[in-house]
Amino acid sequence: MQRLDLQENRLRARLKRGSLFVFLDYDGTLVPIAGRPQDARTPAKTARLLKRLASLPGCRVAVVSGRALSDIRKRVGVGNIVYVGNHGYEMFIPGKGELDYAPPGYRAVLSGIKKRITAGVNGIKGIVCEDKRISLALHFRLADKRGTLLAKKVFRGAVARAVSEGAAAVKKGKKVLEILPPGRHNKGTAVKEILRGAGNITPLYLGDDRTDEDAFRALKHQGITVYVGAKRGSAAGYYLDSPREAVLFLRELRALREETICRS
Repeated sequence: MQRLDLQENRLRARLKRGSLFVFLDYDGTLVPIAGRPQDARTPAKTARLLKRLASLPGCRVAVVSGRALSDIRKRVGVGNIVYVGNHGYEMFIPGKGELDYAPPGYRAVLSGIKKRITAGVNGIKGIVCEDKRISLALHFRLADKRGTLLAKKVFRGAVARAVSEGAAAVKKGKKVLEILPPGRHNKGTAVKEILRGAGNITPLYLGDDRTDEDAFRALKHQGITVYVGAKRGSAAGYYLDSPREAVLFLRELRALREETICRS
């Protein structure tokens, strides 16, 4: 894995010409990870940057998030792009509307799990339960070690039966455990579905979490993949150190594409 640098001739040439589809994770990629999910904010400059990128000829943009679809659409606030929510179980495509891949009967299972978890972690300082409509995320970034261990115990007990019966699935992220529908949908399958029928297009994917590794692997022989963060050991081909670097790169990319348009 090497540092992403637009001055590298081969990379620059690949991103400069032809059709490009830019896929972006949100938390930890476009914006720094907040202690509580509701505290994350999209700077107005970043939203304008995404809107401008998506308006350029031959350039499309998607935000691929673990957040609920309604949440990520509202939080980013750009209308002419694709959104993926709940790690691929929800999707919005302009012109097609919203798609939901939760299987029949799953919501009733999730409802029972939610009740057991919220009751079990009530009073544990620093634990945040994020209800994402078709999933539930248990965040322990703000909890101490004891609180984290207690919350994890509650979580495991609440999901054990549903997971063993194949009625729900568990996904691990950065300081978070999530309950999701059973099935094979993930960020990688979402990206492949979006690209299906798109023709000769170069996908560029930036992400920072374990859940983005599915997309990195899915695009290994097709696109440009970028891990955002200090930790290495990713399936991505390139890396950047922080969300700040990721946004700076996107600005460089916009300028590069605009320069190409002006010269053509």
